[in-house]
Amino acid sequence: MAKSKWANSGSLLDKFIQNESRNTLEGYGKQPNWVIEHANQEADISKGGYAGRQLFELTQNGADALSGRKNGGSIEIRLTRNFLYFADNGEEIDEGGVRALMHSHLSPKRGTAEIGRFGLGFKAVLGVTDSPEFFSRTGSFRFDRNAARRAIGEAVPDAERYPVLRLA
Repeated sequence: MAKSKWANSGSLLDKFIQNESRNTLEGYGKQPNWVIEHANQEADISKGGYAGRQLFELTQNGADALSGRKNGGSIEIRLTRNFLYFADNGEEIDEGGVRALMHSHLSPKRGTAEIGRFGLGFKAVLGVTDSPEFFSRTGSFRFDRNAARRAIGEAVPDAERYPVLRLA
């Protein structure tokens, strides 16, 4: 059997994600106002201007991932009773891409011909799920509202709401 090309825990990207999440929690402990600020940003994006645009935003992200390929590529969307699966065979995610997903306005696409430039579109998925998952050969990860609530609650016990996409 051929060895899988899928990265697992311990990959460079996994270590980067763990470090980003740890730094975020430390920051929340020092500046608790960021918790509600980030929760409000996510709510504004997923329930405001990006509400109902999940397929459009994910398609734009897929098109951007494909833009560097010389021979094109494909995007596949599947909707089952319980899941929306969106895939492309474009560029693998890197630290800049993860940073854009975990934050806002940090997209590495600024100044390029790519569509998404602000790192906001992916956040629209919070309108349809509390636990989006991301799979790439460089590393796979998930966000989870309940896990974020537990982790952030330890750093900021009196927080009333919690962001989801700041901890992977």
